[in-house]
Amino acid sequence: MVGIRSVSYFPTLNIRLAEMVALKELPDKTKDIIQPIFPLRRWFNSNKLDNTIQKIEESYSGRSWVADIDSYKRPEADKRKEVHEQIERLLDPADGYRGWVDFIGDTENAVPCLQYSDPRQFQKQFDAMAAIGRGCVLRITSPNSWRALPALLSEFSRNPEVRKLIILDFDYLVPSDLTKRVSITKTFVDQILKYMGPVPTVLSSTSFPKSFDDGKTERIIVERQFFDEMRKICPDAMLIYGDHGSTRELKSGGNGEPIPPRIDYPLRDRWVSIKEKGGSYQAVAKELKDTKGVWDDDLRIWGTQMIETTAKGDDFGISNPKLCTSVRINLHIHRQAYYDADVGQVYETEDDCVA
Repeated sequence: MVGIRSVSYFPTLNIRLAEMVALKELPDKTKDIIQPIFPLRRWFNSNKLDNTIQKIEESYSGRSWVADIDSYKRPEADKRKEVHEQIERLLDPADGYRGWVDFIGDTENAVPCLQYSDPRQFQKQFDAMAAIGRGCVLRITSPNSWRALPALLSEFSRNPEVRKLIILDFDYLVPSDLTKRVSITKTFVDQILKYMGPVPTVLSSTSFPKSFDDGKTERIIVERQFFDEMRKICPDAMLIYGDHGSTRELKSGGNGEPIPPRIDYPLRDRWVSIKEKGGSYQAVAKELKDTKGVWDDDLRIWGTQMIETTAKGDDFGISNPKLCTSVRINLHIHRQAYYDADVGQVYETEDDCVA
């Protein structure tokens, strides 16, 4: 099916190498039961947005995905490339966001997130996107958008025959703010029920740590706790789990010092990380595999095989932070995709993954 799919997991993924590798290496069976959200931006040093779309298609193999436009800060005029001008045209609200509508129409597997910087152009855009026939998504991310939610929902409730999805993306979720976040989110969910009834609604955020101590650490996946609590207190809502694939947006570079070897191992409800300052990826991988109650010999996907390869000292194992990140995302997405499935399904990968 091309359009919004009935799945239980919507990961939001950045257009970066680590995410694209992790997605590409997932078992096909896992790709079939998720629907990624891609805020579109420049791919590496590419000069055209076509390269971004090509990379998504290479990684996700012809399946439909949700398309939005990344809100990252645009470069100064003298540093802009053609791709930046393309993105600016997509954001232009003129004639009902005609540039964005045409772009979606030409990108056959993309399901559109509606743009709303100019509320006067929202309904015209909505009608044009609805005519494409893949469904329409309302993705709310910024504080101004939260305040505008009732007005947006009023507009979005029109065209009842169109398949719709709402995404509430809270970005970074601080563990100590969980109770407050649940209370605030309930008001938004209640607004959705008031204006639209039980429409599929994704709750998305990330709590992946910003720093790690040496040795072994375990961190609860707070976004999963958040979702499970919301599901309890909003039984009438059609809530769907979303997250950022165990990633966070890096706002600035490091301090130039070497990054100590660290491998993250996602489980169903927590991340286990082993970091060894002055050590090696091989030593970290061995320690992880020897950790009782953590390592799972029965899970056979690309991420686990990469860790095993590293533990053996193979040249094709993990050798840098970016590859470590790909391994973590690959394992995290797979685990979350089967969170509510029968226990055995997480192991039925079928694909013959070779590191």
